[in-house]
Amino acid sequence: MEEQTKKKMDYDRLRELVDLSDRTWNLMDETYKLRAAVPCPMGTGDAMNTMVPICFMMATQKAYDFFVDLKKELEEKIAKKEGEVENEKYRLMWGGGLPAWYALNDFNYFNSKGASFPVETTYRMVAPLDQMDIPETKDPLSTWPGDGLGTGPSGMTRRRSGPDRSPMWSD
Repeated sequence: MEEQTKKKMDYDRLRELVDLSDRTWNLMDETYKLRAAVPCPMGTGDAMNTMVPICFMMATQKAYDFFVDLKKELEEKIAKKEGEVENEKYRLMWGGGLPAWYALNDFNYFNSKGASFPVETTYRMVAPLDQMDIPETKDPLSTWPGDGLGTGPSGMTRRRSGPDRSPMWSD
């Protein structure tokens, strides 16, 4: 990677960012589990909008702080028994893929009927890291497969050859 970027790799900084990402990931899991409370303290439209820190801000203090604040807000709502829906009667799951971003208000229709969506699978299939099959390593790059251009240090990749871009993974 140093050869490609012409910059010296700061392994200590990488370890810090991996640790921050791990803590953020586990905090996300804790936060989303709070949505199981009755009444559900956070609506689906709001939950789907949390994809920004998940997808675009991971490994930043800002993303971690976002989930710290969100968790605190949800815990406060749970303590006050405040939910997204007054008189929640139904609990539904959104499993329909990507939301219709232009029509997140459609969830308001269901809310008006007493329905809440405390679960959706769109942007996260979150589980705590200790429950996932991820190899332990002190070198985060040791399992990194690279970008498919043969720049990965793990030996799992190789340069693509020719115009057909034949196999990027080595055998």
